[in-house]
Amino acid sequence: MRILIIDDSTVNNMLMENILNTLGYESLSVLRGSNAIEKILEYQPHLVILDIMMPDKSGIDVLQEMRMQGIQVPVLVVSAISSNEIKKKALEMGAVSYQPKPVNAKTLERKLQQAIQA
Repeated sequence: MRILIIDDSTVNNMLMENILNTLGYESLSVLRGSNAIEKILEYQPHLVILDIMMPDKSGIDVLQEMRMQGIQVPVLVVSAISSNEIKKKALEMGAVSYQPKPVNAKTLERKLQQAIQA
């Protein structure tokens, strides 16, 4: 199973990739929201892990563009922002789950299983 991580933090991407690889998933990370759609189309992930706060293009904008282009890959939003308004918007736009950072391996594994079954 291929998972694409879209987060502007190199450290977060490395941690997430290590967790995913330990769990047996194939992963690739992207540091810029502006490259997200291109990488989704190129990599063809089964799931996207998406940060909200990125300097060039927000995760909400990426999610909106995905849906406008008909990309229906399940999205797990993982963000340091705990705003109920942003969480609600992400879920309304089709995110399967919203998880506040930091995320530990057990929580991520549980959220991935839920996202896969959704």
